[in-house]
Amino acid sequence: MNILAIMVKNTAALDYAAPLLWKVRQVRPDVSVSVLYCRLTRHQFLRSGQFYSSLFRAAGIREYDFADFLPMPERLANPLWRALYRRSERDTDQAGPAGGHRGAGSEPWERRLSRRARLDAILPALRPDLVLLDHTASGAAQLRGAFNAYMAGGTCRVVLLPHAPHHAEPVALAPFDRQGDFLPAFCSVWMPFIHERTWEAAPAQRDQFTYVGYPGLDDEWLRHLVGTPPPGTPRARRPGPRRCLFVIRRFLPAGATRAAGDNAYVYDHDEFMRYVRLLHTAVQQAPVPIEVVVKPHPSNNFRAVDATLHAAGITNWRISYEPIYSLLADIDLVVSLYSTVFFMPSMAGIPSIVLHTSTQDLVNQWDRMAQLYDGFRHYLRDPEALPATLVNLVADLDAARAGADVAADQAHLRTFYPDGALGRALAAMGLGDRAALRVPGDQAAEQVTP
Repeated sequence: MNILAIMVKNTAALDYAAPLLWKVRQVRPDVSVSVLYCRLTRHQFLRSGQFYSSLFRAAGIREYDFADFLPMPERLANPLWRALYRRSERDTDQAGPAGGHRGAGSEPWERRLSRRARLDAILPALRPDLVLLDHTASGAAQLRGAFNAYMAGGTCRVVLLPHAPHHAEPVALAPFDRQGDFLPAFCSVWMPFIHERTWEAAPAQRDQFTYVGYPGLDDEWLRHLVGTPPPGTPRARRPGPRRCLFVIRRFLPAGATRAAGDNAYVYDHDEFMRYVRLLHTAVQQAPVPIEVVVKPHPSNNFRAVDATLHAAGITNWRISYEPIYSLLADIDLVVSLYSTVFFMPSMAGIPSIVLHTSTQDLVNQWDRMAQLYDGFRHYLRDPEALPATLVNLVADLDAARAGADVAADQAHLRTFYPDGALGRALAAMGLGDRAALRVPGDQAAEQVTP
C-alpha cells in the first residue's frame, strides 16, 4: 500500500496527519508513506521548523515539494531554492495557484519556477493508493486541474482531512470541486469532533463520513512525545525560568481597516494589543522569572508578530516556528487566545489559561462549543483577570492543587475527544480492526460508523 499525504494550505492539517503517519509506520512498516508540500520548497511550508522533517526521517517517511518536480536544469538547483527559503517569514496563506506567493514580497523568479513545476506529473510519479488530502476551499481550487484527474481515475481512494480538532459549526464541508461533484464517490470525510454532524451537508452520501477524532490528542502519541504524568500529578520542575506558551491568532496591522477578506477570526490590532499588554502585566507581576514562547497561527506574518511584541515591551520572549508537539516538553503553562492549539498541552498535563475574545462570541453560538470552552478550569470570561490568574497559577505549579486542575481539564477534554483516534483512523484506512470505529457510550449516537 502506498499512502500520500498532500498538504495544501499550511501546517494545520499536518498537525492532524503527522501522528497518524507515525503510527502507520509503527504498525505497518511494509506500507509506503510520503508527504507532499504544495509549495515550491518545503521551507515555505514549514518555515524554519525542524520537528516534522525529523519525525518523518526517523519513521522512514519521504517528503516531497514542487521543486522535486521541476524540469531540468532547474531541478539541479533544488539545494539553492531550499536554502533561500530556510527562514521564510511570509504569510503562508498568501499562496498563489502553484504555491508561489503573491503580493509585494513575491519574486518574479519564484513565480516562474512555480509555474514550471510539472504538477500533473506528481501523482502519476508517486502512484498513491490512498491520498490523505488537506481539504480547504482554497486548496481544492488550487489543485483541481493538477490532481483531480488522477484522483477521479479510480486508482486511489481519497480521505478529506480536517484542519483542526473542531470546526466552528456542526456542519462544515467545503465542496471538493465547485465546478463538479460536491463530494465524489472516491472521497471519504473524516470528522474530528464527537458532536459534529458534517454528513448533513450531503445526507444521501452519509456512508462516506466517518468519525475518527483527533490523533494528536491520543494518550499514546502524547506519551511518545513527552510522557504524561498520572492525573492529578504536577509536571516535574524544569530548571531555569518558567516558560509560558502564548498562543495567538492573525491580527491586522496598526492603523489597518478590516477588508472584505478579513474574517471574524482575524483580530483588530487594538484588540490584539490589549491581550499582549495584559500578558506583559502578568509576566511582570509573576513571583518567578518567565520566558514567553509565542506560538503564532499558521497565517500570521512572523515579522509583524516580532515588531508587535517589541512594541508591547515584553523583554524575555521568542517566537517558535515549531508545531505544538515539539514544545510540550519545554513549557510550564499556556496562555491562549481562541485556538484549538492549547488542547494538546492541556491533555498532556500542562496548565492552560484561555482568554475570552471577540472570536469566542461567534464560535459559542454553537452550544457544544460553549460547553467545550466554558468547561476549562481557567477559562477567563474577563481577560482582565489574566494577571491575577497567572500569578496564582505560577505559584501553584508545584502544588497538588495545580495537578487537580490539570486532571479536571484532561477529563473535560476526554468527554469531547475520546482516546483511540489513531486506532479509528487505522481502521478507516483498512489497516486496523473495524471494531475500533465504535465509539463507546452515548457519544456514539451522533456519529457514523459505516
